[in-house]
Amino acid sequence: MPKKYIVDLSESERNALLKLTTTGKHAAYKVNHARILLKADVNQADGGWSDAAIAKAIDISIPTIEPIWDLLSNLVGLVFSPKSQ
Repeated sequence: MPKKYIVDLSESERNALLKLTTTGKHAAYKVNHARILLKADVNQADGGWSDAAIAKAIDISIPTIEPIWDLLSNLVGLVFSPKSQ
């Protein structure tokens, strides 16, 4: 299934998410959301990962990842840009 959203993080957004995943105590869902965004970011060396690759790397299910895209696209519209068809 093609990606519905493309995650395009700026350097400061990426650094903030990296900090969230590596320092302090945070709720597990926040850390997982941050890890998913970092893996899906198209600005990394290998480009954005697919949902299946993210699920395997983070050890969570694809149905856990899919609702996050809708949630985050509504909350942080600037981070996501709809994939052009």
